[in-house]
Amino acid sequence: MVFKLKEFKENSPGVIIFSHKEFIKYSKFKSFNNILEIYKKHYYFGVHWGASYENTTDFNFKNIDINFCYEEQLPDLKDQEIFPYTTRSFIPSTIFNNDENIEKIYDVVNVTRKVNAKFNRDLFNISRELILNYPNIKILILVANPNYVKSNFDHLFDENYENFLGSYKSKNVELITFNEIPKQELVAKYLKKSKVFLFTSRKEGVAKVTAEAALCNLPVLINKKFFGGARAGINSNFLFEYDSIKSAVKKIHDFLNDEKLNKED
Repeated sequence: MVFKLKEFKENSPGVIIFSHKEFIKYSKFKSFNNILEIYKKHYYFGVHWGASYENTTDFNFKNIDINFCYEEQLPDLKDQEIFPYTTRSFIPSTIFNNDENIEKIYDVVNVTRKVNAKFNRDLFNISRELILNYPNIKILILVANPNYVKSNFDHLFDENYENFLGSYKSKNVELITFNEIPKQELVAKYLKKSKVFLFTSRKEGVAKVTAEAALCNLPVLINKKFFGGARAGINSNFLFEYDSIKSAVKKIHDFLNDEKLNKED
């Protein structure tokens, strides 16, 4: 359960919000829905969607009153009440969006995990092509929670990193890993030292990191085929899309070059 809200007054209605994992796991059971039915007089029930699902027709929404998500996360969720409030909506902007004058050390930054679903191979390919074309470029890769429960092929992160970028370590690429999910203040510190945020995932829910990057005034480069809520709330003037390794390299180069020209002017 994400949270439960109830006034002290005996007859006032309350709200119970389930995580999407809980809802998906239990909604198929009659006992779960029977319990919700019993408490229907006293509570509104909702689901907080932190991941993307292209097909929700197999889920039982009978007793669900509210879905906390963005419409692009659940395009097939019809006849359901949607509130566009997620963990992405409550990012403390004071941590990220401020007037600190911080030196830009890195040209490109990425925040990822050692999981295959993050399309880290694309990250490594784009990074290598950037280095081959622009030998002085600086790239920062932040790996959050490397002890995350892994699935098939996730072990290839370290192997692919060495194969693609091993010879460029120190000079062009800095890899920083965290034993736990890093605090937002620390993420903000590195984002503020960077110029462009590269996002290589193809499917996620709220994807808070793109919002965090935008709050640090970084343009966000995202795959054209991305499915989910990573674009929500970002100024379209600072949101760019790529459809290949080549186009990603060009978009990054064009932005960095434009920034350089603006500074010279």
